[in-house]
Amino acid sequence: MVTSYNKSWMLVCLLFLTSSSFAQEINNDNNWDNQLHLASKATWGSYRWKYSGELQLRLEDNMQSFQKVYTEGVARFLYSESIEFIPDFRITLEPDETVFRPGLGLLYKLYINDFQFVNLLKWQIDIHLNEGYSDNALRYVLSINKQLNDKLIGTFLAGALYRWSDDFQGVELIRTGPGLSYIFNRKYSLFINYYLNVENNHQDWEWSGIPFIQLIINLDKNYKFLPEK
Repeated sequence: MVTSYNKSWMLVCLLFLTSSSFAQEINNDNNWDNQLHLASKATWGSYRWKYSGELQLRLEDNMQSFQKVYTEGVARFLYSESIEFIPDFRITLEPDETVFRPGLGLLYKLYINDFQFVNLLKWQIDIHLNEGYSDNALRYVLSINKQLNDKLIGTFLAGALYRWSDDFQGVELIRTGPGLSYIFNRKYSLFINYYLNVENNHQDWEWSGIPFIQLIINLDKNYKFLPEK
């Protein structure tokens, strides 16, 4: 007899294999890159506020070239069991550019059976310090989470970014893929995800496959409402 846990585990594996197989199909295209995102994030807070600080490194050109590194601070206001308001601020260092990116998001959580559906809508402005210009973007991300057992949380993510500026207006990024969180203990967890990434460079669409590995350190969990998984 197939248990609910086994069905959930099989679903996560199927989503991962589907994304990997699709990536292999287009890997022969010259418009494909294998990238890597490595991150570490610390979270803390209490009652209605949850804070986090993250440091992330990104590699491109088949994981051989430095793309960017950024640090980001996030403050989540847990308005209710279903709604969070999320201001954040990111500083990005690229080989020839420094970008400041403040943002403001609205998150809505919906629970259906054992699944958590997390909808994030966020406005951001990218301020390019070296070149002296800025542009706006609107980001939407849907993540579907399910607790598989005491140690594992399965995730599937899909999102898009719409940007408008003086020289471009349109969808700039589409990203989707499955992931898995392993909970070592109350303090430490590891999130591993594989993204299929499609990015508009304003002339052509560029495809990439991105393994994402993130270590999460939870310093405090005394919240009035349960944050997203």
